[in-house]
Parts: sequence; structure tokens; C-alpha cells
Amino acid sequence: MNEKRYKNKVTSGELIVIVISLILIAISFYFILSSPLETKTIEARFEVGKSIGFDVNSSGLIFGRLTPGSSASRTVEIENNYEFPIRINILISPELEGYVCAEPKYVLDAGELKKISFSASVPEDAKSGNYTGKVLFEFRKAG
Repeated sequence: MNEKRYKNKVTSGELIVIVISLILIAISFYFILSSPLETKTIEARFEVGKSIGFDVNSSGLIFGRLTPGSSASRTVEIENNYEFPIRINILISPELEGYVCAEPKYVLDAGELKKISFSASVPEDAKSGNYTGKVLFEFRKAG
């Protein structure tokens, strides 16, 4: 009889292994659920010069040539092709912070199409030259 009781007891070493395993499983689920569904990166750029220039290129967020003290805006269309609402986080690379801006977060319902406006503002004291960076769109399940 005493042998049966001993076999059913969990040792402290086994308990530690079980607890650590459960913690690792919980951490894994957290990272899986918090990772983005997808990410998209597009180029963003503008030039500062003495005259205004237009660029109708649609391959990125291209503002063209701007003069000091001026601004321009562009729109990006995003459609939610998922069957559930998504959250979009917009991150602008450090090279363009202070120049290019947009609302940082949006929520789109399933099938919704959203036009997201970006603006580039050039301060009066900006130096002539090309300003280039990236805009990252991070798509996550809303909720």
C-alpha cells in the first residue's frame, strides 16, 4: 500500500518542470497573438529646393519638390481583405520624423476601404536636398 501512495505523489522537481513548461507555453501564445498579421513598407521622400516640382509616381509616398515653408499631402488607400476588423499602426522612419506625419492608428472593419492622408511640411530653415525614409504599415487583428 505504501508503494502506491509514493508513486502518485509529484516531486518538487517535477512540479517545477510543469510550472516552467506552462509559463513557456503562455509566453509563446502571447507572442503568437501579439505579432502582426502582416507588414508593408513603402518609400517616402521629398526634395527641398528653390522651386516646386510635382511627382506623379505611385510607387511610394512621393511628395515631389517643396520649397522651404511649404507643405504637400498624399493619400494611401488601404482595404481590409480580412473577415474581421483590423488595426493599422503607422510608423514613420526617424529620417522623416518632424517632416512627414499621419494619424498613427486606424481600425478598419472587414471589407472597409480607408484613405489615409499623409502630409510633408518643410520648415523655413530647411536645407536643400533629398529627404528619404520609409513608412511602415503594421496590420494586426483588432480587439
